[in-house]
Amino acid sequence: FIHIIRSSKDPTEARERLTAAVEALSDNPDADTVRALQQLAGLEVFAGTADAGRVTEEAVVLAQRLALEQDDLSGVFGIRAVWLTQNGRRPEAIAFQREAARLAEKAGNSGRQGITLMNLSDVLAPVDPAAALETARVAAGHLRRTGLRGYLIYALCNLVTSSLEVGDWDAAEAILTVTVQEDGVEEHDEIACYRALFAALRGDVSTAEPLLAGLGELLQTEAPQERAFVLQAKAFTAAAAGRTRDAFDLARQVVTLADALGIGSEQPRWNWPLAVRSAYELGDAAAVRELLELLDAAQPGDIVPLLVSGRALARACLADLEGDGEAGRLFTTAVTSLRE
Repeated sequence: FIHIIRSSKDPTEARERLTAAVEALSDNPDADTVRALQQLAGLEVFAGTADAGRVTEEAVVLAQRLALEQDDLSGVFGIRAVWLTQNGRRPEAIAFQREAARLAEKAGNSGRQGITLMNLSDVLAPVDPAAALETARVAAGHLRRTGLRGYLIYALCNLVTSSLEVGDWDAAEAILTVTVQEDGVEEHDEIACYRALFAALRGDVSTAEPLLAGLGELLQTEAPQERAFVLQAKAFTAAAAGRTRDAFDLARQVVTLADALGIGSEQPRWNWPLAVRSAYELGDAAAVRELLELLDAAQPGDIVPLLVSGRALARACLADLEGDGEAGRLFTTAVTSLRE
């Protein structure tokens, strides 16, 4: 079933073939049925479709009813956790990922364990970046030893994110220079995106822009997460270059991907504050208000700490743009929130 997805460049074709496989295997369900469901679930989750929740739950329920081996359980628990993360159910997602990692370890599947820990580090990052950092480091070790370089790239990206969020910029730079070269992945587009982002965060537009211009197929992707990678790097590069309108438009595009990725996931949670800041610099009170309304419409469990402090700052910005006398007090409150 992995072959069905990887051999097809058309996600619609892959979905049709996997759906047909699930239907054919459902009359007398067994481990193959669950594996087909897991592949279909992965396709739906990363495409952000409405069927993703139903399919991931069906795979988890069937795997347990059939009392499948630990490795199969780990797989379906892991993909269910990704969907839970996207839908604001972070504590539940963390529990599922931790159990998926434990099951993979007991099954002796170090590669799956590394993939699961990689995903767990991403879920932990918004609420416990220190734990996410250590989890990503362990994940990278497993993926390095098992030769899963495609997943290793994402573990390294998670290491960069967590390093930045705990304030260790030197560590982030070392990962993007020394570590990626040692692992032989420095030429991959995802790494180039993160190098461009890191350069932009430091105001180094002359480094960021050529990296973005040199991206290959990643520029053409329609997958939400990969699109978010590129748009984020472009948004922060535009901001560093003083192209405020471009920075706002690009950051706002990332925010629109929150429906598929979750507002608390890396790119939306970083780009919502950038969109607010850019709108404020443009004097666009309506845009700041719209962004606040978008965040206020989210469930409390979706609002991670970075967005809590960002919302306080956005309210101060809006008050200032509207000539509200409370703006000064709100800015003081926002700064206190950011420092906490």
